[in-house]
Amino acid sequence: MFLHLPKTAGMTLRGILERVYADHPIEFLTNKGGELRAFASRPLEDRARVALLAGHIPWGAQAVIPGARAITVLRDPVERVISFYHFTRRAPNALHHKAVTEGNLSLADCVESGLLAGEMNLQTAMLASRGARTPEDQLDSAGHNLRACAAFGLVERFADTVALFTRELRWPAVEWESRNVTENRPRADDLDPALVGRIRREAAFDTVLYNDALTLFERRLGGA
Repeated sequence: MFLHLPKTAGMTLRGILERVYADHPIEFLTNKGGELRAFASRPLEDRARVALLAGHIPWGAQAVIPGARAITVLRDPVERVISFYHFTRRAPNALHHKAVTEGNLSLADCVESGLLAGEMNLQTAMLASRGARTPEDQLDSAGHNLRACAAFGLVERFADTVALFTRELRWPAVEWESRNVTENRPRADDLDPALVGRIRREAAFDTVLYNDALTLFERRLGGA
């Protein structure tokens, strides 16, 4: 079960998954509401035949396929928010595309107005168990669930991520290339440090989760 956190190299990983599971039944859910519920309502024997289910789905979705294990990829929170903003500008179907383009809003404008508030700690929210209500409880839950993943990776260490997935999930070696990359967009180092600092503060829970993931990733990569 690939829990695809938005703007975490999911399209690149999808290309890899399509090669790895080419001889098996796989399904990719879109962003349309109700798809996961519709899948869960299918007969058990039908669901159990699916070797891979992937999409923007939260922790706990793996329960719809008995015995399924979760994999996911995280990203530095500031870089993820920057990427989400530029995706919003270029994609007509993005949630805030009209507001951003018609208002000609900069990233700083979007942060200042709170337009991107829902993105700031989204990784923590999506990886937390449903019963976790407060941000602190979600962070604790997300950290616990991250450790329960069959494997997880980091956008900033994507080649190592593929190597770790290949080893831990016993994938065959496959070639891959980056997909859906916004060309020439600024990185955190290119922005006003004050803006980066504000995003970092507003994404505080994702930042803690990501730093925890960095340490755990190094351990897993080393085989510890």
